[in-house]
Amino acid sequence: MRELENVIERAVVLTPGTRIGIELIPDHVRKAPNFQMPQFVVPPEGISFKDVITDFEKRLIESTLEAAGGVQKRAAELLHIKPTTLNEMIKRYEIRPRRKRTMNGNGGEPAAVPAPPAPVAVPPRPCRAWPTVGAVDAGLRENER
Repeated sequence: MRELENVIERAVVLTPGTRIGIELIPDHVRKAPNFQMPQFVVPPEGISFKDVITDFEKRLIESTLEAAGGVQKRAAELLHIKPTTLNEMIKRYEIRPRRKRTMNGNGGEPAAVPAPPAPVAVPPRPCRAWPTVGAVDAGLRENER
């Protein structure tokens, strides 16, 4: 909300006339985010909504962490959630964040990063004690008002 106020204020100050032109609105505000909804096929016997949402959230977090080079704070910014919320979700879904290799102190070869432990197959277990992410985010938004 604050960002939108700043954009409008800037446009009002920079406009030469009484109308704000589209050229004064930054691209990131003017254009919709580039996100495509994945296609789902519901089998005839039905599907668990909770399992689909959980799987989607986990994959989204993993891909965002990858895009952020394993930096949780940056991943939280990309997802527009608080770092503590992301951290809770990482723990809940047992995601093992991996940082990208960094250069060692002498600027030569990348520093050795220990390989993560091999994944262990764990059967999915329903956990009714945790609210869904949507419910958590909705609760956070209501608390921020």
